[in-house]
Amino acid sequence: MKTLFAIYIVLLGLIMASCSNFDEMNLNPNQPGVTTGDPSQLFSKMTKESTLTAYLHQRIHNLGVDAFSQYYSAPAFSTERGTMNDVWAQDYWKAYYGWLNSANTIIRVTKNDPTKVNTYQMARIWKAWMTQRTTDLFGDMPYFEAADGTGINPKYDTQENIYLDILKELKEAAAGLDLSKPNMGTQDFIYGGDVDLWRGFANSLRLRVAMRISNVKPTIAKTNAEDAVADGVLTLNAEMATMQNWSAPWGNGYSTKYYFDWGPGNGVALSTSMYNMLVGLGGIAFPSSDFFGPDITYRDVPSVVDPRGPHFFGISDNNGPTLTDKEHYSGRWTSIDVGLTEDQRAEQVNKPENNSRVGKEMQVITRPFIIMPVSEVFFLRAEGALKGWNMNGTAEELYEDGIKRSMEQWAISPIVYGDYLESEAMNINGTTVHFSFDSGTNDSPLDKVMTQKYIAGFPDNGWEAWADYRRIQKPVLKTPGTLDEGTGLKPGEVVQRLKYPQLEQNVNKDFYDEAVKHQGADLVSTKLWWVE
Repeated sequence: MKTLFAIYIVLLGLIMASCSNFDEMNLNPNQPGVTTGDPSQLFSKMTKESTLTAYLHQRIHNLGVDAFSQYYSAPAFSTERGTMNDVWAQDYWKAYYGWLNSANTIIRVTKNDPTKVNTYQMARIWKAWMTQRTTDLFGDMPYFEAADGTGINPKYDTQENIYLDILKELKEAAAGLDLSKPNMGTQDFIYGGDVDLWRGFANSLRLRVAMRISNVKPTIAKTNAEDAVADGVLTLNAEMATMQNWSAPWGNGYSTKYYFDWGPGNGVALSTSMYNMLVGLGGIAFPSSDFFGPDITYRDVPSVVDPRGPHFFGISDNNGPTLTDKEHYSGRWTSIDVGLTEDQRAEQVNKPENNSRVGKEMQVITRPFIIMPVSEVFFLRAEGALKGWNMNGTAEELYEDGIKRSMEQWAISPIVYGDYLESEAMNINGTTVHFSFDSGTNDSPLDKVMTQKYIAGFPDNGWEAWADYRRIQKPVLKTPGTLDEGTGLKPGEVVQRLKYPQLEQNVNKDFYDEAVKHQGADLVSTKLWWVE
């Protein structure tokens, strides 16, 4: 087995050496990385690649995670129906271990250097961010042995132990940051070396992680959440964690534009789940046609919509490639169900270009990628307050502050969102905005919080929307109508995880088998540890 693994690594090394998109990637999950330069340069490379490597972001984030969360409908892709391309999963798996090795290298070479204390702590924080996303994709996975370089074929660690280590790392790293010591400055593409903002980010991540495990480890979750909030979390949009975009849409340009602006027939459109949340919510009239530009004639738009909706999604005239049938499908702000049959996908009414696609504001090539929206932090605190945790505010106060931060992010007028906060108008799911009003079904305080969190996370926080639905089945989603055979999913269910790459069965079979036995099965229907 070790011989086979070694041959595989050599062959992949030769292949990757010829591909500029995989520049210097370390594919061995079991050996620490090496660096000959300033660790801050390795840090900037790692953070950029782990957020915006174009082909991974498009395939895993947009066509995988965003499809599972139903931020979009992508009818041409099997991910909507529960099937993930194994090569895509394998590419992400390998890439993560390259990034992990980079983080471990930085940690190792800076640990005992007092002048690099902030680089050391920031690498621990970013390692936690990358690892949570990856374990939330697959579940159990190699982690501790992959970190210390022991063994050729690393054992899989349980997601529970990985999560507990992430909480420990975030707590220690936040406490260890030192404002009096040098920072990375321009090599830090996220915060420009602002150590205080890194502390707020670490505490906000710790709050996110604590909430994720709140149903399976309630005492540990409460302690960590309260401690994180007391130590200081992100509160202003100016503090938002973002990644700079370069100017090119593909390759080393690291731009998010590509996953909104491509391909008739292969593009993404407004999902019915998102449509059902936006339409009617807040009682604000759909804007006049000049909102989208000159010479627009409406054919099919709602009368009332959440004011962020028209910023998120354009109408069929101006938000994508040439319409398939302009006479019948122009001027529409409409959605597509996920999980259509083959015959349904062939119908003109279900073509992405004939429906609402991502708005032009999202297609600006220099738009920063949002790593963690500040609105999410308020909604996490609001949910914590509903649980009785001390979140330094009432659930209603934190809920409304989350909405305000989201509205401000999209330059919505305070007059508009003031009316919105008081509105008792329902969306299609039956949820309203006014915190003290109860319309009945799907309108509990938790329903309101999770609906707003889902909307406010758009366009880059689908990872959290997917996790929330897996965790507590909120907010209301219109689940896939058609599922592929072999997924293990039942009607009404959503993908729970990705299957391990097929390669793992070849190079690390013994530990792969143990992990599958522990989790129950290697299926997309297999629930993760933190799902009740």
